[in-house]
Amino acid sequence: MPGYSMMFQKGWKALPWTWADERLSTAHNYNLAANPSCVICPEGASEAVILEGLTQELKDPNVRRQVRDAYKKKYDSDLDSYSADPIYAVRPRVVFGLVESSDKIHGNTTRWRFSAS
Repeated sequence: MPGYSMMFQKGWKALPWTWADERLSTAHNYNLAANPSCVICPEGASEAVILEGLTQELKDPNVRRQVRDAYKKKYDSDLDSYSADPIYAVRPRVVFGLVESSDKIHGNTTRWRFSAS
């Protein structure tokens, strides 16, 4: 990964987690039931966020309703036509953040690790 070695240099400053969290918004549903490992990479390679994690299907009707309500609020659209489709949560294992131009944000290539629990 270009620039990855920067995180080991003296004077390195990590990007804040909120920076990555703001850029993680969508994922595509592939055969996650068979292989729950996934990688999410939203658009915007100049400010890239790469999330590696494990998916879990949300089956509880109350949780699914909360997801639909949050989706409607954020996108002013509904998921009613997809009501039978699976909805997945992603538990991150590791996330990388990197900025192509360091004058845009103060911080270098960063890796966040999350516990499995």
